[in-house]
Amino acid sequence: MHGRAFFLSPQGKLIRVGTSHIAEVIRHPEEFGLSREEIQAAYQKYGEKLGMEGRAREEILSRIIAKGWIRIREYPDSHWSFTLRQLTSPEKGHLRDFAQQVLSRKGAFADFGERRPDLHLPVTVSTPSGDRLSAPGLTLTGLAHAFAEGIPLGATEPRD
Repeated sequence: MHGRAFFLSPQGKLIRVGTSHIAEVIRHPEEFGLSREEIQAAYQKYGEKLGMEGRAREEILSRIIAKGWIRIREYPDSHWSFTLRQLTSPEKGHLRDFAQQVLSRKGAFADFGERRPDLHLPVTVSTPSGDRLSAPGLTLTGLAHAFAEGIPLGATEPRD
C-alpha cells in the first residue's frame, strides 16, 4: 500500500499528489515545464500506454527532477522516499521545511485523518539513477534537525 505522495517545486511549493506522481504530471504538464505532446512522445517512444508506470514514466520523472523538482512518497510501515537531482542548499531547505511541516502538523499536514505519518520511519534521499544521498538510520525527525542545524546527511552511497 502506498501512502501520501507529494512534489516539491524548485521554488519550494508543496503539491499533494492524488493517485501517482506520473498521473499528476499528465494532468498538469505545464506546471512541470512539459507539454502534453512531450509526454505522449515519451510514451510512444517506449510503446507504452499513457500513464503506465514503466520506462516512459522514469524518463519523464527524471526530466522534471533534473529541473529541480523533488518527488516524495511515504510508504506506510516502511520508509519515506525523497528523489532529487542533487543535495544543494535550496533542496536542503525545501526538505527541511517539508519535514518541519510534517513534524508540526501544519500546512498540508494539519489534518491527517485517522492515519498519522510515522515520524520515525527511515528516510531515503536518492537521485533518479539510484545514488543514495542519506545515511542509513535517518528518520524524518532527524532530517528536519540535521538541515536546521547544518549537519550533513552522510557520505553519498552509490547504488550497487
